Amino acid sequence: MGHKFVDFKDKDGNAVCGHSLFVSYHDDNVTGEATDKLWVKPDLMDTAVRDAGLLTAGECVGMEIDPTYNKYGKICAVAFM
Repeated sequence: MGHKFVDFKDKDGNAVCGHSLFVSYHDDNVTGEATDKLWVKPDLMDTAVRDAGLLTAGECVGMEIDPTYNKYGKICAVAFM
């Protein structure tokens, strides 16, 4: 659905940099489509973009996404199809 690159400092002065991916998916408990925002670190997004043969992260808009989560529930890999 959408993509936004984020690069700022939080209230404590720590750098926050990454990609917000806005996605939709089927959910039996929702009329229509459910939506969510996924957070992807820059290095993971760079790999996913390169592996999908894309030139920029913005080209992923409209593609299907397959996120892989680690044992802490954080995205550790992304594939675009």
